[in-house]
Amino acid sequence: MSKAPALAPTIEKTKSTFIKPLTDDFDVRSAWRRGNHTIVIGFGIAGQNIVEAMRELEIPFAIIEANYDNFKKLNAQNLPVTFGDATKERILLSAGIEHAKLVVITVSSAVATRHIQAAVLKMRPDVRIILRVQYLQELEDLHELEH
Repeated sequence: MSKAPALAPTIEKTKSTFIKPLTDDFDVRSAWRRGNHTIVIGFGIAGQNIVEAMRELEIPFAIIEANYDNFKKLNAQNLPVTFGDATKERILLSAGIEHAKLVVITVSSAVATRHIQAAVLKMRPDVRIILRVQYLQELEDLHELEH
């Protein structure tokens, strides 16, 4: 059973108010290059569910993945994936950070999430960010980075 339908209402609302939908000839690799896309950082269970929902809703996205095996699998599926450390400017640029509308950070480490969020905000203080956290205290710590 796909977990994407559980995310669909939230993403559908975002799609209609925030992200320009794609045409019928959906080509995710070229769509994100035009901007107006989401960057998904991390392709564990949470990242996979986000990407699955985005594919079903035809929302353009790019993935940043630090696990080389996952990167190879995503690349073989012709998905827009960049291999590397999402705290590095060149990696964020490769995923199109300069034109992204949204960044979703799904990595499991609170420390890594904090560093990635700081790197994203340094380059794009205006971009919307969705974070995966396990504990409320992590959320409070990450919120402090915005100020």
